[in-house]
Amino acid sequence: MVAGFISEFPKDADEAWRTRLMNAMDPSPAQLEIIETARRNLLESDFYMDAQGVGLMLNEAGIPTSAREVNTLREEGYVLAVPDHGVYLYPLFQFDEGGIPRAIVREVNSAFQGGNEWDILNWWRQQRPSLSGGSFADNIDQPDIEDRVWQLLSDLGRR
Repeated sequence: MVAGFISEFPKDADEAWRTRLMNAMDPSPAQLEIIETARRNLLESDFYMDAQGVGLMLNEAGIPTSAREVNTLREEGYVLAVPDHGVYLYPLFQFDEGGIPRAIVREVNSAFQGGNEWDILNWWRQQRPSLSGGSFADNIDQPDIEDRVWQLLSDLGRR
Protein backbone atom coordinates (compact mmCIF):
# COMPACT_ATOMS: atom_id res chain seq x y z
CA MET A 1 0.00 0.00 0.00
CA VAL A 2 2.76 2.48 0.90
CA ALA A 3 4.60 1.79 -2.34
CA GLY A 4 1.38 2.41 -4.31
CA PHE A 5 0.81 5.69 -2.50
CA ILE A 6 4.38 6.82 -3.16
CA SER A 7 4.19 5.84 -6.83
CA GLU A 8 1.25 8.23 -7.26
CA PHE A 9 3.42 11.26 -6.42
CA PRO A 10 4.11 13.60 -9.31
CA LYS A 11 7.21 12.63 -11.26
CA ASP A 12 8.82 16.00 -10.51
CA ALA A 13 8.56 15.48 -6.74
CA ASP A 14 11.92 15.71 -5.02
CA GLU A 15 13.41 12.20 -4.97
CA ALA A 16 15.01 12.71 -1.56
CA TRP A 17 11.66 13.80 -0.17
CA ARG A 18 9.94 10.75 -1.68
CA THR A 19 12.59 8.51 -0.13
CA ARG A 20 12.24 10.16 3.30
CA LEU A 21 8.48 9.76 3.21
CA MET A 22 8.77 6.12 2.12
CA ASN A 23 11.27 5.45 4.91
CA ALA A 24 9.09 7.20 7.50
CA MET A 25 6.16 4.99 6.55
CA ASP A 26 8.16 1.82 6.20
CA PRO A 27 11.52 2.14 7.98
CA SER A 28 14.28 -0.24 7.07
CA PRO A 29 15.89 -2.46 9.72
CA ALA A 30 18.89 -0.09 9.77
CA GLN A 31 16.61 2.90 10.38
CA LEU A 32 14.77 1.03 13.11
CA GLU A 33 18.12 0.32 14.77
CA ILE A 34 19.01 4.02 14.61
CA ILE A 35 15.66 4.91 16.18
CA GLU A 36 16.10 2.28 18.89
CA THR A 37 19.65 3.48 19.65
CA ALA A 38 18.43 7.08 19.95
CA ARG A 39 15.62 5.94 22.25
CA ARG A 40 18.05 4.02 24.47
CA ASN A 41 20.45 6.97 24.62
CA LEU A 42 17.68 9.36 25.61
CA LEU A 43 16.37 6.97 28.24
CA GLU A 44 19.86 6.56 29.69
CA SER A 45 20.46 10.32 29.80
CA ASP A 46 17.90 11.11 32.48
CA PHE A 47 15.82 9.70 35.30
CA TYR A 48 12.17 8.94 34.62
CA MET A 49 8.97 8.13 36.49
CA ASP A 50 5.70 6.71 35.31
CA ALA A 51 2.38 8.53 35.84
CA GLN A 52 1.84 6.89 39.21
CA GLY A 53 5.27 8.03 40.44
CA VAL A 54 4.65 11.58 39.23
CA GLY A 55 1.27 11.54 40.97
CA LEU A 56 2.94 10.49 44.23
CA MET A 57 5.56 13.21 43.84
CA LEU A 58 2.87 15.84 43.27
CA ASN A 59 0.92 14.52 46.26
CA GLU A 60 4.03 14.95 48.41
CA ALA A 61 4.29 18.51 47.09
CA GLY A 62 0.77 19.14 48.39
CA ILE A 63 -1.03 18.80 45.06
CA PRO A 64 -3.38 15.81 45.23
CA THR A 65 -2.96 14.15 41.81
CA SER A 66 -3.88 10.72 40.51
CA ALA A 67 -2.10 8.88 37.70
CA ARG A 68 -5.09 9.68 35.48
CA GLU A 69 -4.69 13.38 36.25
CA VAL A 70 -0.97 13.16 35.45
CA ASN A 71 -1.92 11.77 32.04
CA THR A 72 -4.26 14.75 31.59
CA LEU A 73 -1.37 17.09 32.43
CA ARG A 74 0.64 15.32 29.71
CA GLU A 75 -2.17 15.54 27.17
CA GLU A 76 -2.58 19.27 27.87
CA GLY A 77 1.16 19.92 27.51
CA TYR A 78 1.96 20.83 31.11
CA VAL A 79 4.49 18.01 31.30
CA LEU A 80 6.51 16.01 28.81
CA ALA A 81 6.37 12.24 28.64
CA VAL A 82 7.65 9.75 26.09
CA PRO A 83 5.87 6.52 25.24
CA ASP A 84 7.92 3.40 25.86
CA HIS A 85 6.64 -0.16 25.76
CA GLY A 86 3.05 0.77 26.60
CA VAL A 87 3.70 3.33 29.35
CA TYR A 88 4.59 7.00 29.40
CA LEU A 89 7.87 7.96 31.05
CA TYR A 90 8.20 11.42 32.56
CA PRO A 91 11.74 12.88 32.67
CA LEU A 92 12.54 14.31 36.07
CA PHE A 93 14.41 17.41 34.83
CA GLN A 94 11.04 19.04 34.15
CA PHE A 95 10.11 19.15 37.85
CA ASP A 96 11.61 21.64 40.28
CA GLU A 97 13.16 20.68 43.62
CA GLY A 98 9.67 20.73 45.19
CA GLY A 99 8.30 18.32 42.59
CA ILE A 100 6.28 20.93 40.70
CA PRO A 101 6.33 20.97 36.87
CA ARG A 102 8.37 23.89 35.53
CA ALA A 103 6.37 26.43 33.52
CA ILE A 104 9.04 26.53 30.80
CA VAL A 105 8.26 22.90 29.92
CA ARG A 106 4.70 23.81 28.98
CA GLU A 107 5.98 26.72 26.91
CA VAL A 108 8.38 24.48 24.99
CA ASN A 109 5.66 21.85 24.52
CA SER A 110 3.41 24.60 23.13
CA ALA A 111 6.16 25.77 20.79
CA PHE A 112 6.43 22.24 19.40
CA GLN A 113 2.66 21.60 19.54
CA GLY A 114 1.80 18.46 17.66
CA GLY A 115 5.43 17.37 17.64
CA ASN A 116 6.67 13.93 18.49
CA GLU A 117 7.41 13.54 22.20
CA TRP A 118 10.74 11.88 21.45
CA ASP A 119 11.77 14.83 19.26
CA ILE A 120 10.85 17.27 22.03
CA LEU A 121 12.84 15.26 24.57
CA ASN A 122 15.76 15.18 22.17
CA TRP A 123 15.52 18.98 21.86
CA TRP A 124 15.81 19.29 25.65
CA ARG A 125 18.69 16.78 25.83
CA GLN A 126 20.68 18.02 22.81
CA GLN A 127 24.20 19.11 23.73
CA ARG A 128 24.70 22.80 22.92
CA PRO A 129 27.99 24.71 22.57
CA SER A 130 26.33 27.80 24.06
CA LEU A 131 25.83 25.80 27.26
CA SER A 132 29.43 24.56 27.39
CA GLY A 133 28.38 21.31 25.77
CA GLY A 134 25.51 20.73 28.18
CA SER A 135 21.82 20.57 27.36
CA PHE A 136 18.87 22.67 28.45
CA ALA A 137 17.79 19.73 30.61
CA ASP A 138 21.23 19.59 32.25
CA ASN A 139 21.14 23.34 32.94
CA ILE A 140 17.48 23.74 33.86
CA ASP A 141 18.35 25.20 37.28
CA GLN A 142 20.52 27.99 35.85
CA PRO A 143 19.02 31.46 36.45
CA ASP A 144 19.16 32.48 32.77
CA ILE A 145 18.03 29.20 31.21
CA GLU A 146 14.53 30.41 30.40
CA ASP A 147 15.97 33.38 28.50
CA ARG A 148 18.26 31.04 26.57
CA VAL A 149 15.38 28.69 25.77
CA TRP A 150 13.26 31.63 24.55
CA GLN A 151 16.12 32.93 22.44
CA LEU A 152 16.64 29.59 20.70
CA LEU A 153 12.89 29.12 20.14
CA SER A 154 12.79 32.62 18.68
CA ASP A 155 15.79 31.87 16.44
CA LEU A 156 13.98 28.73 15.24
CA GLY A 157 10.81 30.70 14.54
CA ARG A 158 8.91 28.77 17.20
CA ARG A 159 8.09 31.73 19.41
